[in-house]
Amino acid sequence: LTALEVPANIDFRLTSSCDKLLYENMEMTNVSGVVNLKDKKASLSNLKMNFMEGTMIVSGSYDATNLKQSKVDFDLDINNFDITKTFNTFNSVQKLAPVGKYSTGKFSTKFNVKGMLDNKMEPVINSLNGAGNLKTSHVVLSNFGPMNKVADAIKMDKYKTMSLNDVNLSFKFKDGKVNVDPFDVKMDKTNLNIAGSNNFD
Repeated sequence: LTALEVPANIDFRLTSSCDKLLYENMEMTNVSGVVNLKDKKASLSNLKMNFMEGTMIVSGSYDATNLKQSKVDFDLDINNFDITKTFNTFNSVQKLAPVGKYSTGKFSTKFNVKGMLDNKMEPVINSLNGAGNLKTSHVVLSNFGPMNKVADAIKMDKYKTMSLNDVNLSFKFKDGKVNVDPFDVKMDKTNLNIAGSNNFD
């Protein structure tokens, strides 16, 4: 991939609808929305699609004024995405939420993200800023190193596999780090309160 140029002399509005859209290894269906091109910027308005076994609505902008460091500012509304498929498809998810490698199930999230892309259209991870919330459905977390250590320390192997149903948490990312606000999880008769952070590196 290389940086996508938006011509400066174009003033263009596209109201789009397509049954199937293929982009590299990703397939999106029932895609519809509005795309505006003007002043080397692309703006998306209410772009809806079926994707990752769920649905997504995207609004925001891509600023290609400087192709070496293009800028993005997006609002995403994601509903019932498959965790495993999402983690395996997006490098940025692997950086932002490495716990996804040890999880199965579905998640929904609404968040805003601002930042820069490099000349290969990859996110410049340390430039990303944003916040949002995340909800889970039928999520199972297993063989996750930190929880394995907790289970070994308290001699309770049941904590090596956790069901995270109906979790509702808030998060923010800034300065190369994701911070997760405290949230509650019930496991059998035990109530857990979890919070923490991870660096993008």
